[in-house]
Amino acid sequence: MTEYIFLEPIDVFYLRGNKLFGGPGDHGEALMPPWPSIAAGALRTKILAEYGGISFEDYRNNVLPEGAAGKALGSPERPGLFRLSFFSVGLKANGAVRPVFPLPADLVSTGQGAELTYMTPTIVNKKLSSGYPLRRLPVLAQVTPRKPDKGLWLSPEGLKRYLKGKPFEELSVMAVSDLWERDPRLGIALSAKTRSTDKGRIYTTETIALKKNVGFLTGLIGDQGLLSSPGVVRFGGDGRGAVMSLCKAVIPEPDWQEIARSRRFKLVLTTPGLFPKGWLPPGTQDETLEWSSGSLKAKLVCASLSPYEVISGWDLVTRRPKQAMKAVPAASVYWFEDMEGDVEALRELVSNGLWDEETSRVFPQRRAEGFNNIIAACWPNR
Repeated sequence: MTEYIFLEPIDVFYLRGNKLFGGPGDHGEALMPPWPSIAAGALRTKILAEYGGISFEDYRNNVLPEGAAGKALGSPERPGLFRLSFFSVGLKANGAVRPVFPLPADLVSTGQGAELTYMTPTIVNKKLSSGYPLRRLPVLAQVTPRKPDKGLWLSPEGLKRYLKGKPFEELSVMAVSDLWERDPRLGIALSAKTRSTDKGRIYTTETIALKKNVGFLTGLIGDQGLLSSPGVVRFGGDGRGAVMSLCKAVIPEPDWQEIARSRRFKLVLTTPGLFPKGWLPPGTQDETLEWSSGSLKAKLVCASLSPYEVISGWDLVTRRPKQAMKAVPAASVYWFEDMEGDVEALRELVSNGLWDEETSRVFPQRRAEGFNNIIAACWPNR
């Protein structure tokens, strides 16, 4: 069962990506929204430090914690039961936290953010020749072509409408400036020998300043009850802190009966996807594009994806960079039709994420860190 916590940074915080940084005059750009591994690392570190009963050095040498902490953490190479099942920017209001998402890749905003248009999966004309392997192509139908608006996110109400495949209203989107601001900071490098400032080594780095009542909604599974008490965790770079507290999460769901009736649906990545076959979701056959997950089967017929991103990170236990990997970006969309199986199996898939035996074997640590998480949405007739 998923338990939800709200991570609310105390002050501005540093979210470093994977770009080289450290030379004179460099500018460190913040990665926002961050990878889920930032939250997973902070919470796993808290469990080890407060309940593990061993040092980081012991854990690095495969001396494992006992009891609940050991069950939750496992080993550095083979994580235990703890994993992030949900991670998004969250908006706290009226005693509950609601997620806000970047626009899914099948939505385009034209008209100052108030008008959102769905892309329509369209059967490809046989006369067209391309390397696109799927049956349908996502097409944006516009009477008057316009450049899309940038920097918009789905509000809680907008997400609710998207999952049910309904038209949008004016309050369906939020501007990035309503959620956070980038706050550049000036720094001067120190000499490792003299511990004094190095001449000419001035740099800038971005911090993120969240607006009031904005934080990160985080779903936990397998923490063994160790994160049920309010507290403070180190979050992001430079040891900045965030307040951690249990919360009531209000996460909208699609119309499951409509999905069962139409036998088709969309899957949207809420965190970056790490797939052994590149952009293809786990369980997809290369030639036929038939997809299966347990008792659930369907045909992958369309996809709207952004270019690959590269994820990496810093391993606090082993004190070395994590392996850099290509990932399908969050907000990417896959369309499926001809569904076979019970809709309850689809609900279970959403809870577990896009993981199968092969994917878990190739990326064992990344599952615990919250990658490959998804939401399901209706695919309406248009």
